Amino acid sequence: MDRFVESLLLGFPIPGLFLVRQQDKRYLVLDGQQRLKTLQAFHKGVHQGKVFSLANVMLLVSRRLSPR
Repeated sequence: MDRFVESLLLGFPIPGLFLVRQQDKRYLVLDGQQRLKTLQAFHKGVHQGKVFSLANVMLLVSRRLSPR
């Protein structure tokens, strides 16, 4: 989890998720289930069964510039 979340926070590229929409309009995860579970745990504030919280973290926002 650490490296994946770190990559997200630093704005590094991450592999995509592949979903298939089923006939009942639900989605089936073909690739990326572990990444989704990691995001879910991070959002809940749980890592390896232990509750955590972030402190002294700055959000860096990058803007993509359109080519001129």
